[in-house]
Amino acid sequence: MSCDAQLAHPVDEMAAFDSYGGFRMVFLGSANSSWKLACQCAISDGVPRRSLYVALIVGTVLNLINQGDAFLGIASINWLKLVLTYCVPYAVCTYGAVSYQLKKAEVPLGRGA
Repeated sequence: MSCDAQLAHPVDEMAAFDSYGGFRMVFLGSANSSWKLACQCAISDGVPRRSLYVALIVGTVLNLINQGDAFLGIASINWLKLVLTYCVPYAVCTYGAVSYQLKKAEVPLGRGA
């Protein structure tokens, strides 16, 4: 199931139309449910696959830059840095995709009043 299908439900019985002629949906929930929704969006719609591709490309380039001398045999490889260099681009790409999906659906992730 796509993240968009889970994002919201109509405001009232008669779903309102937005300026583009589509349904205008709003999220009516607590902060906990919006974080749950963000987690669901992070594992849906191809987000993990795209994030993995970005992490492999960006992480490889960054590892070559940061640990080039280790790969050439001059120094030892720092395995923690190697793994983290792949994790950071994955997390950034996933965050960007989820925040875009939630902004598109107008779901706030801030603290509730």
